[in-house]
Amino acid sequence: MLQWTRVDFLRLALRQALYSPVYSTLVSRYFPVKDPDNASEEILLDSLQILWGIRRENNNHAKYVTRWVYERLTDATGTTFPRLLGLLLNAAKDHELQYREQPHVPAPSDRLLRNQSLNFGLISASRHRAQELRQEYPELLPVFDRLLDFPEICSKAVLEELVGNSLGSKDEVITKLQSIGLLQELNKGNEFQYRFADLYAHGFRMRRTRRKY
Repeated sequence: MLQWTRVDFLRLALRQALYSPVYSTLVSRYFPVKDPDNASEEILLDSLQILWGIRRENNNHAKYVTRWVYERLTDATGTTFPRLLGLLLNAAKDHELQYREQPHVPAPSDRLLRNQSLNFGLISASRHRAQELRQEYPELLPVFDRLLDFPEICSKAVLEELVGNSLGSKDEVITKLQSIGLLQELNKGNEFQYRFADLYAHGFRMRRTRRKY
């Protein structure tokens, strides 16, 4: 059965990162991986902590970086886009290299890519995917255009206002947005609430809800 799992995602991240001589040397020294395609999740996590650390922040309640990256490259239907991982890492690398021109900014001691660089990489990947969505579903361009500064979490009434009447039945359009992975319904008891996928929030320049990472 063809499927894309979290372990596959980690293996791809490791293979991509091993193209870096610096990273490859550090992995060989501290967490050698003989065969990435057959490495266990534990080994993959150990080796990737050299690349991007363990947690987003320095406390035990912060989200693991691997989980953060995986979730933010996954749409509302649970579909993960492996190609975006390469885009994220390349953009993060380019941003990290800019710190060489800022010697007054201390380099991280426990990872090669700091959080700011990963954030930049995510924004780059998100904008790329948002542009792809525009090309795949040109009939939804009026909705996509109105997502600028739109809240990533909203009530059904606010969502219906966004959708408008120009594209036909509001419920049909909302269902379409769910089917393409842009939107998901939240279980809030009797109240209908909807949330746009993290993958697209940056790409469409939506208004983000401040959350702990």
